[in-house]
Amino acid sequence: MATPGTYYIDTNSFSTAMSVYTDAALTTCATDGFYQIGRISRQQVNCVLLPPEACPSCTPEPTPVAPLPTNNAYKVIKVSDQTVGHVVLDTAFSVDEKITTDIDSSGICWLIDSLAVNATTSVITGACNVTPTPPTVYYSLSICPGVAPNSAKPQLFTSLPPNVTSLNQRYYDPTFDVFYIYDNSPGTITPTQGLVSNDLEVITSAFDCPALPTQYNYWNAQECDDPNNTIIFQAPLTQAFVSGTTAIKISGSNICYTVLTGTNTVDDSNVFATDETNCETCNPTPPEPNGFIVSRTGVPDNKVQNNVSSPRSEGDTAITSIDSECWTLGAPIVTATANSIVSECPTIVPCTTYVLKANTNQNATFTYTRCDGTSITVIVLNTNTTEVCAKTDTVVQADPTIGNFSAGTSCNQAQLSQPYDFYTAVACFGPLTGVPITIIRVPTGRVITANQTSVKLNNTCLFITGTSNTEVVGNDPTDIFPNCSTCVGTLCCSAFVTFNNNTSCDTTSPAGWIQYTGTTVESRLDLAVYLYTDAASWIAQNTNYADPGWYTQVSGVGVLPSGVPISRYWDGVKFTESISCLPLQNLTATLIGPGGTSGIDNQITGGNRQEAYNLLGDKSGDVKGFQTGDAVLFSTTVEIIPPYVGVNINVANFQIAAPPGIQDNVFGVTVITGQVSIPTPAGTYYMTFQSCNGIFYNMQNASGQTVNNLFLISMKVKAFNGVICATLISQTQTKPAGWVLSEGMTGVFSSVNNCNNSSCIVANNLGL
Repeated sequence: MATPGTYYIDTNSFSTAMSVYTDAALTTCATDGFYQIGRISRQQVNCVLLPPEACPSCTPEPTPVAPLPTNNAYKVIKVSDQTVGHVVLDTAFSVDEKITTDIDSSGICWLIDSLAVNATTSVITGACNVTPTPPTVYYSLSICPGVAPNSAKPQLFTSLPPNVTSLNQRYYDPTFDVFYIYDNSPGTITPTQGLVSNDLEVITSAFDCPALPTQYNYWNAQECDDPNNTIIFQAPLTQAFVSGTTAIKISGSNICYTVLTGTNTVDDSNVFATDETNCETCNPTPPEPNGFIVSRTGVPDNKVQNNVSSPRSEGDTAITSIDSECWTLGAPIVTATANSIVSECPTIVPCTTYVLKANTNQNATFTYTRCDGTSITVIVLNTNTTEVCAKTDTVVQADPTIGNFSAGTSCNQAQLSQPYDFYTAVACFGPLTGVPITIIRVPTGRVITANQTSVKLNNTCLFITGTSNTEVVGNDPTDIFPNCSTCVGTLCCSAFVTFNNNTSCDTTSPAGWIQYTGTTVESRLDLAVYLYTDAASWIAQNTNYADPGWYTQVSGVGVLPSGVPISRYWDGVKFTESISCLPLQNLTATLIGPGGTSGIDNQITGGNRQEAYNLLGDKSGDVKGFQTGDAVLFSTTVEIIPPYVGVNINVANFQIAAPPGIQDNVFGVTVITGQVSIPTPAGTYYMTFQSCNGIFYNMQNASGQTVNNLFLISMKVKAFNGVICATLISQTQTKPAGWVLSEGMTGVFSSVNNCNNSSCIVANNLGL
């Protein structure tokens, strides 16, 4: 008789249960034997239930037992080793899903096998993410040219990755002793069946196919200048000749040979070097001389073409286009120079050396003509003499009682240089200031500046006012100074002035010559520092100064350039105030150039007005009123119109900074300079990326990114339209040599953490 009891099964149906247990935790298997629920009977052997069998109807029904508890757990099986466990039922997951649990360490995958009743406290911690194994990528290879066995395939696919630091990675097939190169195409996961081979060697340091050994033909040839001298020479198979015409040279020789016929005789002693059309082009006849080396004293030699219509000979002289001077023709040469013979050299003008002399206590004036045609006047001071080179019979001295001259030997162009320069000079100070008094001569090469340099002549200080076309003999300064102050020392200056105790610009009360210490070589009251009423105090430089009051300079160098008097107040120790004596009057300043030209000189380049910029403020023809004593400044400005920008924009507005000396209305020009342009966009970056599959891509972008970061990059290549994951390995704003933009690369989207990003998986699987 069957014995009733309480047992536990691992499903909610006895027909589908796998085992019978004695505990609710399903950890202890029931004893082997037959078990029955209702009319279903099953035998358990080694904790495994055998297929169900129907019981005969005569079998008495077992005494009813308590109903099975409701399923509260899942039976789970560890994927790695089929270990069985249980977790609390979680409706977020279902049978046949893979999960992670807290039964063991995080990340271990379990399979939900079935519902169960179990007192477990273990729970599901999440879904199991299984990283798909990327498919194998194959690379297309092409066989290198050369002699190869018939069984060697012209194309292969291999999963051995190339070194992509350069193009055309080289592979070696030891089976057939042939080389292949990577064709640089993207890898594929679907190689052609029957063409896959991994029995290759990647020659990581070699690229491109190895050079094929050169093969040669052999030829007969005879020397161009000696038909009896023949040779056999080798030449590459690819070298073509025209038999009986082509001329060649062999290595290590300049002899020309005519190529005759090919030969089967092998002779490697003569190696082909160069070829020409024929013997004449190989060894052309030397050209006839067509010019000369030319020379001229004091300059380097040069070259010149001969005159075909009027040939010259070595030793002739001629005017050339080099510098319009006379040159001597030297040795004949072959030349391609553009210099030419222009004409014959001119006839040399006969010149004679003359000695000019002034009699005692007389200054004699002479005139003569130099050999170059220049008319000269020279003054010879008493008892002095000078020697000149003059055109023969051109020296003139009208009064032989004042001076005389005598002719000497002939002279030439080289003797025309004059060792002196000549200047006009005036007294440094005093009543004679500003009145030219004499002509002086100074040795050529001395630094002389008009209205600044001072010289001492006969113990008198003079300042130079300009150059002179009249020469003089005898007025030779003993010393040269940078200015009059240096020449005269503390004895500087004097001025003719008027004086009034209380009133400025009084020009009716003359005070005479006032001595003062100044800072300039001129007699200028406006530059005086100390004022004296007597020369003795001035010379002594003591404190016996002039009386206080207003002093006005009414004439001479010290007034304003317009001739307007200047008045200064002397307080007995120093000057305290200076004013112009020009009465106030209403004047105008007009923005217009001389002769009525535009008052705006617009020199801006790079764009048009009203498109790139506008001119604001004062415009051409505008007028500003002022009184003497006022400063005047026009206010033209430049407004740049975006997107243009201005570069070095400068507006030099017409202004009158010190108009007191102006007595008439004035006109002027505002000058505007600079450039406008539309700025170029931000710099272009040339980037190189390496995808997660090791493929290199080049992309151009308007902004830079962080090197060594991983990015999602948009890509559209043939059928693929999506993103790839790639690391930025380099970027520069200068386009690298050999850099070529990759197909379909359009932009950087965002950074990612790793190549297993879900957005990258499709591209990874395609080998991109």
